[in-house]
Amino acid sequence: MTLILGLVCADGAVLTSDSQATFLTGGQEVKGLTRKLVPQWSNVAWGASGNVGVAQWVEGLFSNHNELKDGLRFDNRSAATAKREICDALLGALSGYYREQLLPLANQDPRTGFLFCGWVKDGPVLFEVGQDLVVTDHLETGFAAIGSGDIFPYFALASLQHHNPTKCSLARAMLIAYRVVDDAIRVAARGLGPPVQMVTIPRAKQAQVRHDIEEIGDGVETWKRIERDALAKHIPDEPADQDSASEHPTGS
Repeated sequence: MTLILGLVCADGAVLTSDSQATFLTGGQEVKGLTRKLVPQWSNVAWGASGNVGVAQWVEGLFSNHNELKDGLRFDNRSAATAKREICDALLGALSGYYREQLLPLANQDPRTGFLFCGWVKDGPVLFEVGQDLVVTDHLETGFAAIGSGDIFPYFALASLQHHNPTKCSLARAMLIAYRVVDDAIRVAARGLGPPVQMVTIPRAKQAQVRHDIEEIGDGVETWKRIERDALAKHIPDEPADQDSASEHPTGS
């Protein structure tokens, strides 16, 4: 159970997630915390939804790869090259791993999806490697979500579209991404849990794991207060006059 959200904006990219993992024990499922976002390279990060062990294996795969173990690998490469090199390394290895190590075992669900987000030499990258190993590019929409909570950002970002999330500054995109994931955690009946995790990738700068997540959350609360004050100023929160309302019935 997971929500990973990638969002590309005018001057960078944001990768955000919840923190809850669900572990299968002999008695029942139990929940815990896990790191879901990996700043694997200086300007490209990824998150995984699915089997925690598979995600850990993939992190090791990249860390020990002949070429991709270099954290600066994509500093001077195009978005197309970065996407191709990542997928070339991941798809065959992951397919073999599923077949040889996980599928023969009972009660195993190896299906894991990955979302890659960053900003390389010629612009942003945002693509998904699905649980079925199908690669989907999401640059056209400018955002993507994977995991059991993937439906929430599509509704939330529709309601925030007037803020132009894919064209705003990275500072605003951070608030938008936090708000979307935090609201999803609040609403989801199961499977999503705090705290919000975030990695930012500024254009032409190094990816950063956000350890100031509480301050970002405070910024979102300030934003919500400004919204409330603006609405109150535009439309005063005064109850309708009962006598006046009775003179204009709405139905028979």
